[in-house]
Parts: sequence; structure tokens; C-alpha cells
Amino acid sequence: SQAERKNRERAILEMVYDVDRFDSVRDSESPDFVLQHHNQNECFGVEVTEFYLTGSDARIRNISGYMPSLFAGGPARHREDVDALKVRKATLTRADGSGDEIIDVISRKLPEVSAYVRMVADVIERKDQKVATYERKLSYVNLVILDHGNRLITVSPEQFYPLFYTAELRKALAQTGFREVFFVTTLEKTRRVYVPLKTLFLVSEFYMFYWAQDEYQE
Repeated sequence: SQAERKNRERAILEMVYDVDRFDSVRDSESPDFVLQHHNQNECFGVEVTEFYLTGSDARIRNISGYMPSLFAGGPARHREDVDALKVRKATLTRADGSGDEIIDVISRKLPEVSAYVRMVADVIERKDQKVATYERKLSYVNLVILDHGNRLITVSPEQFYPLFYTAELRKALAQTGFREVFFVTTLEKTRRVYVPLKTLFLVSEFYMFYWAQDEYQE
């Protein structure tokens, strides 16, 4: 429903913004929210979106009871799910060697990191096409992406930049009309973080420039 959708969007907004620090946080449609700082007349916008690796991932997460239904032999809700969410038998081998167990699983192959990042860049570029339609009176608009793919869930924060900042992502960030792009994801298995992708990119370019300048001067 519309109310459920706005509640989800509000929850994503609050993963990045402390809404109590603003004079007002207003629901909107283009973009999703309009925020106003204390003692400031200007407002800025925030567009939020959720990123899934596949449509099947989105359905199994958002359709209540879908996964238990599949394990119980229920039908797939979409033709893409017939193979992607097929229940298979697997052997569970315990680490302590206490014996094997046959279990039902739904498994899938994760994409290469480069393909995963390309998909994130596509989200930024697709959302960027809407920037021109946003409210004219806004001083700027930020984008928040909630990552449900979690392809880098095992990496550390120190490993994030070299793995994630491919040529496709850097191009998307350089060209986007959003002031900032916040990427909410999970690192080190349980650590929920948000990364200001554009700021991190610009800081990297800044240090690269000065490193090259120093090398040239020497």
C-alpha cells in the first residue's frame, strides 16, 4: 500500500539522517522527502531507493510468507522465480564432524563484483534521469540507496574502496546531478554502514591530484 511504501522510505531515510535535527521533514513524491535545517529557509530533497540483485530477490523479501510457501511446495509468483527460487536438496556437513544432514535450500550464484557494481551504477544513472523533474525550489537533492545485494558483506571498510570504485561507478558519480549519493550496505558480515559515495570519490581524486603534482614537481 501507499502507506507501507512511505513507511519503508522513511525507515531508509532515517538510516542516514537524524530527522530530529531538522525543522521539518516532509513527505513528497518528486523527490521522496523534503528536509529543512533549523534556522534556514532553504530546503533540500532526498530520493530513496532499494537495490536488489534480481527481481526474485525483491519478491522473496517483500512478499509476506513467500519463502515458507516455496519450501512447502507452493507455486512461484513469477516466471523468473521458477528457476531462480527453485527448492533443491543439499547436504549440510557440520564443522564438528557430528554427521551430515540433507536439507532443503534455495541457492543462487552471486555475480562478479564488477557486475554488481555496474548494477549499482545503473541505479544511479536511472535515478539521475529524474533529477530535472524535482521541485525547482530545492537547493539540491541527495540520493540514498539501500543495498539488499550485500555482495561485499565479508569485506572490511578498508577493502571497500578498491573493490567498489570501478570505472563505471566513478563515471556515474562524476556525471550525476545528485549532490551526494549515500550507499547503505553491510560490511564485515554484521556492520551496517552508509558510505557517501560522491564525497569519497572526490576526496580520492583530490589526493590523486596532489600526489601527481608532487611527483611532477620532483
